[in-house]
Amino acid sequence: MTAKPKNWIDFRKLRQASGKTQRQVACVLDVAPNTVGYWDRGRQPSTQHLPDLAVLFDMTIEELYGLPRP
Repeated sequence: MTAKPKNWIDFRKLRQASGKTQRQVACVLDVAPNTVGYWDRGRQPSTQHLPDLAVLFDMTIEELYGLPRP
């Protein structure tokens, strides 16, 4: 399990602001809905999911970490 970095974004807020359900995110990323629930509760997704999450939410990977867009 990967520890949540201090500056990791609030995944639940991001997901809800985008209007996506846990099930929708899970379907796009081909993960179980409970995996998305873990992310909602603060666990950081594995690095293999970061590129897909960035595309899904129209962000850079850096922005997922709370850093400014390069």
